[in-house]
Amino acid sequence: MNDIKNPKTKKPMIYYYVIALLVFMLLNTFLFPSLFRRTEREVDYSTFMNQLNEGQIQQVEVQDQKIEYILKDQEDWNIYVTGNMGDPNLVDKLEEAD
Repeated sequence: MNDIKNPKTKKPMIYYYVIALLVFMLLNTFLFPSLFRRTEREVDYSTFMNQLNEGQIQQVEVQDQKIEYILKDQEDWNIYVTGNMGDPNLVDKLEEAD
């Protein structure tokens, strides 16, 4: 009949889940993007066109101000970026290069 509460009471598991969730969110926000991020390398438009003509480019994304692309058989995990020069024949050149 001892009504004195045990001073070593366990905290509910929800506290541990919340702490683990916060740690995981912090890791996802700060640590993981820097570890697994591809680096961007800026190249000039003529380099892009030379690589396109030689068939070295695997994937291209054309945006308003820039063109991003990945080379075939690359091991350095780089994304190459060049300015979009507004070439009206760019789509035809990309389709021709497949």
